Amino acid sequence: MADAGFAGAEIQPFSFMLGADGEAGARVFGYGSPEYAAHLSDAGAIAAARDMQLDYTFGSGWPFGGIADVTPELALLELKQARTSLRGPLATAGKLSLPQATAAMLAPWTNETLPPGWHDRLAARERLIAVVAVCGSEPRLDPDHGPASSRVLTPGKLDVESAVVLTDKIRADGTLDWAVPDGEWQIFVFKQFACGERTGGTATIGPKLILNHFSKAAFATYAAAIGDKARAAFGSNFGKIVRAIFCDSLELHPELYWSGDFLEAFRARAGYDLTPWLPILRQPGRGVANQGFHGLPEFDGVDAERVRHDYWDTVSALMLENFFEPFAQWAHAHGVRAKVQAHGAPVDLIAAYGLADIPETETLWDHGRFDFLKMASSAARLAGRRLVSSESFVWAGQAFETTPEKIKRTADELFTAGVNQILYHGYLYDHPAQPKNPFAVGPRWLPFGVLFSDAWNAANPFWRDLPLINRYIARVQYVMQQGERVAPVALYQAALPYQEFLPPDPEPAVNAALLANGFDFDHINEASLVAAITAGRGFRSRGGADFAALVLVDQHRTSETLAQTVRRLGDAGVPIVFVGTPPDEAIGYRDHEVRSIRIREAMADLRAKPNCRFVATPGAVAAALADLAVPPNLHFAGPGVPFVHRRIAGRDCYFLRNTGDTHIDVTCRVRADGPPALLDAWTGTATTPLHVRVGDAWEVTIGLEPFGSSLLAFGAGAPAMARDPVATSRGEEVPLMPRSWNVSATGLVAPDKQVSFQLTLPRLVDLADDPRFRHFSGTIAYHASFSVDRATATARRLFLNLGAVFDVAEGSLNGQPLSVRLFRPYRWNVTGMLRPGENQLVITVRNTPRNAMIQHDWTIPGFPVVRAAPLPTGLHGPLRLVRED
Repeated sequence: MADAGFAGAEIQPFSFMLGADGEAGARVFGYGSPEYAAHLSDAGAIAAARDMQLDYTFGSGWPFGGIADVTPELALLELKQARTSLRGPLATAGKLSLPQATAAMLAPWTNETLPPGWHDRLAARERLIAVVAVCGSEPRLDPDHGPASSRVLTPGKLDVESAVVLTDKIRADGTLDWAVPDGEWQIFVFKQFACGERTGGTATIGPKLILNHFSKAAFATYAAAIGDKARAAFGSNFGKIVRAIFCDSLELHPELYWSGDFLEAFRARAGYDLTPWLPILRQPGRGVANQGFHGLPEFDGVDAERVRHDYWDTVSALMLENFFEPFAQWAHAHGVRAKVQAHGAPVDLIAAYGLADIPETETLWDHGRFDFLKMASSAARLAGRRLVSSESFVWAGQAFETTPEKIKRTADELFTAGVNQILYHGYLYDHPAQPKNPFAVGPRWLPFGVLFSDAWNAANPFWRDLPLINRYIARVQYVMQQGERVAPVALYQAALPYQEFLPPDPEPAVNAALLANGFDFDHINEASLVAAITAGRGFRSRGGADFAALVLVDQHRTSETLAQTVRRLGDAGVPIVFVGTPPDEAIGYRDHEVRSIRIREAMADLRAKPNCRFVATPGAVAAALADLAVPPNLHFAGPGVPFVHRRIAGRDCYFLRNTGDTHIDVTCRVRADGPPALLDAWTGTATTPLHVRVGDAWEVTIGLEPFGSSLLAFGAGAPAMARDPVATSRGEEVPLMPRSWNVSATGLVAPDKQVSFQLTLPRLVDLADDPRFRHFSGTIAYHASFSVDRATATARRLFLNLGAVFDVAEGSLNGQPLSVRLFRPYRWNVTGMLRPGENQLVITVRNTPRNAMIQHDWTIPGFPVVRAAPLPTGLHGPLRLVRED
């Protein structure tokens, strides 16, 4: 890994797809054993010898739990409900449907039977919470979904004012002693249970209960069990070579989040009793990771959404207080940093990310949507954190097809989203417990390779290219970790958790409007706004992030606290733009009428202020900011591109990327000290872009190749160099058409079947269209001779464009090596390499392992893998010489 350009690794013990039988199984499921501790010690020593760092996942698998110390008394709780529909009048309600514990929780599991007495201890956590009868109609559910994941087509309507709490009138057998009044009644029974979910992929034998993330005592017990063993195993390397403990995305799956004292905690926060409102809480998919959808609540009614807001607000506060805060506190008490993926938890993401020393996002969650990726970097800036990391290069359903171009393109998106440290997901090992060998040489174990990741190790055809890729990533990371990120706009974010695996929503229109007009932004939550202090015409977060303006989009209902905070900022002269519907009503239930009046008064006050604007659509936000004299990061002359702006030692540096597959020229105007320099992070060289001085700004034009990127720096002293010749190779095109191509190849046509072949092609074609090579993955060498005239051979500058390549190319021309090309444009500067007359060209192409891999049935129980058509293969061309005289 060190030779491939990696600076460290993250340790995560998994058992996915590995059996527990035999000697190999004993090693796999030996998490926490003396042998496992010895492996950790060795890993720390080897990392130290190579000057690498380690992050240690705080447990095996995820979510936290899975060890014997997580007893029934420390397991996660859930609130489950059962409903009986009755039409009155009836003399008695009779026997009701009762909630049942999830079957898997109390059933023995293969190789994972519950310890003696645990059945009874789990059952002891069952507790009747409430029986509530409410007048109202039943919901209409999608019949294609089961009851555990029902999709609501039309919510039932409840008159919560009619609610009757009947908890003391139900017998143990479920009989309710209550005379049902006239009308249609829905009678709910709510019970608390230990949650039926188990930890996933945990390398332990046993019950694998999920930790109660709403209990400080549960976390303290777990942390002592996990952390003390890790500290002992790593010894003096803990806190040095081991820099951080890691919390992966939680992905909890209770029916409703609950704690033993939830009703009391809710009353303390919200100021009223939740019991009569329990029937309106369930909204399938909301706040539950991996649910696959979210939508309408099962039951609705007047003020129901206000109560649901208070419920989720309480859930968030309890998890922050009892899990995320103790996690960070434990790390700091033991000399390491806390690295946290907050997504997947039903919390205020900005608050949870901000508690971490290293907030971490990932490209799998929410399909890697830019708006989601911004959450972690926004939280980091608000809290004053220096690093923002990402679990990267992972896509659902795209196994074995990650190319160097895809890696670079994704890394560039992460950089413009504010991420400044990249982690690959993940390194795979050869393991004797797996008989299937998916490559001619290793690895046998693919825990995620067919679902969410790729086979990254020395067996991957692109492993040899990682040093080049990683040098590029490291150079950009270095710049992105210096100085301070500049984002003048604070964009208020009221939403709680983002959902996973849903069809991605389009990027919010306000994001595109801001970035296209040169304004970078950070999401900001209510707590950060409340804690902010005014600074000149702007304001500063508690962590030191400076903002020049606040933007709020469609905040019809908000808290009075937020409204009064915005008025405070408005009184101080902070530019504020309301887009769409401004605050008009109070969110939350208690005293909402009175609080709504005060919110409207605050808004009326703000409407009269010269530093506030109210616009109808996101497209008007940039003009409103300009009208308020809020300076953008830069001005684009024409279409803008994604960018990130950092101020380093008083100098301005911009990273810009092209999101398209064609070359573009970008012209921008920047107020900065000193002339511009264009830094090529791929080569480590600097050039001077086209630029002119316009008043107090520099107008700069740079060329961006397909999916290309550039670092534009000001004030460092422009190098005395010409522009990059590759970026301007647009001269006369001369088709290069050899009479034939001699092709030789070595690789796989199935996961365990190697082949070699030779053939002659009259022209370049997609080899995947040929049944003989349809499933070929490997290395293909193309040999050809071609002639050029003296004028072409002696041109002042000469480039060879390869056209379409799948997926990496290198070669030689007249015996002189041509460097590796990992992504578009596949082009070489061949000035001085051609000779008049005959020339010899060799182009070697490597493609992904995917075409050979799909010959194997990778279906995993519960995760069917689609056998898709092969991807294009080889050199497609057309080849062209580009001559500049």
